[in-house]
Amino acid sequence: MKNRTIPFGYMMRNGEIQPKPTESKAVQNIFQAYLNGSSLLAIANWMSSQGIPYNGIDFVWNKNMIKRILENEKYLGRNGYPAIIDEDMFCRANMRKKIKSTTVVEISEELQAIRSLTYCAECGHRISRIGGNTHSEKWDCRNPECSRFSHRITDQMLIGIKPNLVSPTEASYGATTHPEIVAGIIEYLQERSCQHIVMLESSWVGDKTSESMEVCGYDRLVEKYNVPFWDMQLDESSEVDCAGMRLQICSSVRKLDFLINVPVLKGHCQTKITCALKNMKGLIPNKEKRHFHKLGLHKPIAHLNVGIHQDFIVVDNICGDLDFEDGGNPVVMNRILTAKDPVLCDTFVCQMLYYRREDVPYLVMAEELGVGSADLEHANLIQIRFEKGTKEEEQGSEETASGKDINRKAKEVKDIHKTVWKSWEDVDIPRERKIVELQDAVEEVESCSACYGYLIPALDMLKQEGLFEKLNCKIAVGQGYRGKSGKLGVGNCTCRFEHFVKGCPPTEIEIYEYLKKYLIQY
Repeated sequence: MKNRTIPFGYMMRNGEIQPKPTESKAVQNIFQAYLNGSSLLAIANWMSSQGIPYNGIDFVWNKNMIKRILENEKYLGRNGYPAIIDEDMFCRANMRKKIKSTTVVEISEELQAIRSLTYCAECGHRISRIGGNTHSEKWDCRNPECSRFSHRITDQMLIGIKPNLVSPTEASYGATTHPEIVAGIIEYLQERSCQHIVMLESSWVGDKTSESMEVCGYDRLVEKYNVPFWDMQLDESSEVDCAGMRLQICSSVRKLDFLINVPVLKGHCQTKITCALKNMKGLIPNKEKRHFHKLGLHKPIAHLNVGIHQDFIVVDNICGDLDFEDGGNPVVMNRILTAKDPVLCDTFVCQMLYYRREDVPYLVMAEELGVGSADLEHANLIQIRFEKGTKEEEQGSEETASGKDINRKAKEVKDIHKTVWKSWEDVDIPRERKIVELQDAVEEVESCSACYGYLIPALDMLKQEGLFEKLNCKIAVGQGYRGKSGKLGVGNCTCRFEHFVKGCPPTEIEIYEYLKKYLIQY
């Protein structure tokens, strides 16, 4: 598909931007159809049937094209473009789109009032209604350690699904959670009459969650399953006492009755691994994320998991990047891991990647705080292996690694009550980590994940071109360099350095191009 230089609805004539009659009328029809209740997909199909090309070539429309039109403020007469849509129509359409993507079916006020006043007599934790009928209502204690009640997912719970959408990159890149897995979880819950389901997440500082949501395919999940997506970058936050450390946590997290964590098993440039425990960092505001790095990541991550309880974990181990959290070097493993204990889960991940538990300090701290157990020796580990079938089935497995077939993968993983992964002997997990060598070239003090995370892949690109070896000094990165001087830095925090890459954060390409020019010149 060719990109348009002028938005749909306009044309250039005699050096001036003017409305294009056929297209501008189509824009008005799109807005009106959406306000009348038509879905993005229905409008896209209608546009395709009209034979109006989106860019002069493509006659087949998709819902992302419609979405971009609905969000484009140029139609209001901005930035030198003549007005096609009035402000009232534009605002109403975008308000409807926002409500549709953020609204969840409300639980009755009566039930909410009862929930807020009902506690377990054994341990004092909150109790949730688990349904039943008029003759036999049942309630469940939310404390997983309470011996009196079992913990069950019920149709009256508000269930949150938390994937990893750290950046706007497709899952095949090795950084983000495959939408197929989340689709499987949603199908499993909906088949069991669970009505109150939301997805919630925030991208790292420097990227917009809305962009990650679209690129990673989660807008399709909203549309297909009618499950809202809560952008935690837009959420309010409140201070929570997390075992003696007061942390800002997004307020919507406190509304959940049951949290399903769907992290990606991958490496991390600062903490070596990221999985169940660190994935909770997506449920805090951007300001707190920066604060985490100032505190050194490990301690606040451990304490955060006291303040946020994850009830079930489904680990995406399909093709995570075992070096960098932002992907680029995926290792196809085609596995799914499930667990109830995030500490045990991450300890198992450490073992898989040839790390000791002590190599990841937040694991040790989290266990000491009572978040979970790291005792793999006495853990109940179950392996379920899918036997190779027909050539068609084998081809389907390859498709899931690239994230192309949402329906096939949903069917494979929707039974989340089982523990599913292939035997790790089948996959050659590399012992060497690119990150180790590249880290030696960096001097970081209180750096954020985005700045550091873009720097490491940029260095990897330079290494592949044979330029990395020419580096004659360490590269400074992090908030700790504010107001200080030096030779070479990355990010606005190093603006007083002799040479520095502008941006907060600068992108991977910007860092790469600046450092390449620097290494050639000096």
